[in-house]
Amino acid sequence: MAKHLGTKACQEMRELKMELKAANSDVVLVSEAARRLKLSEGFVYELVRTGKLPRLSCGGAVRIPRQAFERLIAEGDNEVK
Repeated sequence: MAKHLGTKACQEMRELKMELKAANSDVVLVSEAARRLKLSEGFVYELVRTGKLPRLSCGGAVRIPRQAFERLIAEGDNEVK
């Protein structure tokens, strides 16, 4: 008999699937950016809102161009002004 994982585990599985799907695309999800930068999602949204991170929007969904995000990481710019 199959065992139900529980609400939290199911949500984590959905988020992981979304991140894996996004990893194969030209954009980065805010959740992925936050995890990789070790920042809160709220702070990443603020960086996007203020133009410190570039964005692609589609009907309220915010994505960060992967090339710009990877360049930010490669440059090692630890100070976001």
